[in-house]
Amino acid sequence: MVLTGLLTGVMLVIRDVERPFSGVIQIRPSAITAVEHDVTEDFIAAYGKNRLPCDEQGRPKRIAA
Repeated sequence: MVLTGLLTGVMLVIRDVERPFSGVIQIRPSAITAVEHDVTEDFIAAYGKNRLPCDEQGRPKRIAA
């Protein structure tokens, strides 16, 4: 009985986590945008802007031959 309840609880948590913008565990899309901005700043600080594989619009950079 306990195992069934535990398994059901785990399945409900997994279902909720798979849908991040709805459900009990809910985040706003702006939170993901803020995280993306922070990670980009950290990457640029560590490796420089020229190491990014794309331009400001997200298009792949061309490799100079």
